[in-house]
Amino acid sequence: MYNDYVKLLNSLINSKQASLPLSLDYIGLTKTEEKYVVKYLLKELKHSDSDDGSISLLSLIDFYHNRGKLISLLNKLMAGNISSSLKAKLSKLADLIEKVDQIKNEEYNSLGTNAYSTISAPLNEEMTPELNKVYKNAEFAFNRTLDSKYLPTTTPTADTSKYDNMKREELVGLFSPEIFTKLSTAEKQQVMQAIVNEYCAANGVASCAVEFSPLTMNNKFICYGEYDPNKGKITINSLVIKKLESALASGNTELCYKLLETTIHEAHHRTQFHNLNEGKDLSPKKKLVCSSLLKGQSGLAHSEYLALPDELDSRNAALQYFRELTNSLPEKQAKEVYAQYVKSLEEERRSPKAEISEEYKKFFPEIYGKTQDLEFSEIEK
Repeated sequence: MYNDYVKLLNSLINSKQASLPLSLDYIGLTKTEEKYVVKYLLKELKHSDSDDGSISLLSLIDFYHNRGKLISLLNKLMAGNISSSLKAKLSKLADLIEKVDQIKNEEYNSLGTNAYSTISAPLNEEMTPELNKVYKNAEFAFNRTLDSKYLPTTTPTADTSKYDNMKREELVGLFSPEIFTKLSTAEKQQVMQAIVNEYCAANGVASCAVEFSPLTMNNKFICYGEYDPNKGKITINSLVIKKLESALASGNTELCYKLLETTIHEAHHRTQFHNLNEGKDLSPKKKLVCSSLLKGQSGLAHSEYLALPDELDSRNAALQYFRELTNSLPEKQAKEVYAQYVKSLEEERRSPKAEISEEYKKFFPEIYGKTQDLEFSEIEK
């Protein structure tokens, strides 16, 4: 792809998207050679034999932040019994890593920000949710390759003592817009933390922190929340939190329930990552979801992103959560809560979704395509 070293450097340095399918063609490594180099580096980094060839060389360079050690290991490999042709290619690679890293570090230092990585992460702060997820999941998969027990957790700090003894339906009652919008920001965080604590406990998973921080919010898209597997925490968009009162004043009664749905959705992502520890005991459905978490999904359109198994699974989990509530709430309240939940999905239901395979439909019969439009009819019966 790149025949000119300067063009290659400029392409890497000026990348404005995460996880671009950048080519190492300039280095000239064949697929067999790349797999050999990756296997060698993983063996040295893990201090054990590894037959894992699923991590690309680009990902390894991107996510292993001690680039000096990588260069040292490449020099060690070059000093060994390999062909002169491969030595020349590895010398180019070591030179590339050093030069790009040096230039990137200078650029980030001048901006006063921290680099996500050297090669594939962007300088722009506002990535699309799809790219953001691709990058974080790829980083998780890489760290999981080096350490099979890698599963970070940010410990909750919000004081939930006044909510810890509440039942699920009582906690959900706090999301009534007349109640939730009047809570202080700290109290909103405490309630959402209590929701996550209860959901994780019900699913046999240790809870994680819920934090408020700005996420994407523009005319094209609103990111209500996200789960970061490399920090083990849920982030809720603080910009949305700030809009609650004005939204209610303009007649929007469903936004509080959208935040509840988002909280459950992201908490379920946490349970998905914990399922990786079940190994061979995973059900076929969980295997499909775990594979989706660890598989690179670069270049997805939003419609394709919504059709990923882990996204389908989390939306189904939220649907199940609200359905179960209808069995424990008084009939009038059950109808109101479920109606608000369905209304909160209006934006998502309007979004185009990629068609999914028959295999996916078998595991996720409730949510795909336009079937969400039919869900509210159940509560009317």
